[in-house]
Amino acid sequence: MGVLYDGTGLLRPAPICGIIAPVNRDKKTVWRVLRDPALSPARNMAVDEAVFRLHSSGKYDATLRFYGWSPATLSLGSGQDFSSAADAGACLRRGVAVVRRPTGGWAVLHADELTYSVVASSLGASFHDC
Repeated sequence: MGVLYDGTGLLRPAPICGIIAPVNRDKKTVWRVLRDPALSPARNMAVDEAVFRLHSSGKYDATLRFYGWSPATLSLGSGQDFSSAADAGACLRRGVAVVRRPTGGWAVLHADELTYSVVASSLGASFHDC
């Protein structure tokens, strides 16, 4: 079960599993922290996209998300060519899934690790209030 930060310095069980949600009492940027278990590649990318869309709509100031992958996954950057970045046959034989990230960069193999993503606006106060 997740925990909820209520602004008093105490953590208590949260009604939504995996979320640490501070109360914004002083109108500074609120960082939402998500702790997810190992999820499928498609689910991880869907959650990242949803977090981005919620931030873009103004629903949340900023989000820091921690998560894992199951099964092991090769994530490709949004602009990478699949055929030159991955050997589909080798991935299939080894049980490694392949997914495309909505962000750029190179291929990353995710296995037995803790991954994080950050969604925040450089136009807002997200990094200035920390």
